[in-house]
Amino acid sequence: MAIEVTVERSSEGTPTLTLAGSLDEHCNLGADVAEPPAGAVLNLAGIRRINSVGVLHWLKWIKALTEVKEIWVDAVPYNLVVQANHLVDFFGKAKVRSCLVPYYCPRCKTNVEREVKVEEVGPSQAPVKRCEKCNTEMDFDEVDEYFAFLRRDDALK
Repeated sequence: MAIEVTVERSSEGTPTLTLAGSLDEHCNLGADVAEPPAGAVLNLAGIRRINSVGVLHWLKWIKALTEVKEIWVDAVPYNLVVQANHLVDFFGKAKVRSCLVPYYCPRCKTNVEREVKVEEVGPSQAPVKRCEKCNTEMDFDEVDEYFAFLRRDDALK
């Protein structure tokens, strides 16, 4: 099994399924992930690797799931952002609420990922984030098109 799943419920009872591991030829999302109920949240922060076979598994699973249920997606990691920017409908009809964004602190000389909510993203730039260690304003460490998949899905309107 390439995917590990943990389930937590919010105080309102909304389930969040946190997926971790690799989306590859060893994963079977239909078998590895219990079908989430409508209104569930998929937290993808733990997906560390995806290959072409994993993309095919993902597309088939998310399309079938979101055709019949409203699903939300949080914490889309860098590797899935890259795929979403190349593949229209990468999240099916799911609503992406946030993604992980690379930043660089020039003072600490460290790279960090920060979760950025869709509403924080401007039409042409990443939101300002400060370093948790030194409070210096960090540099967005990617190209401007990083958020293109959100704009294509009209999430930023």
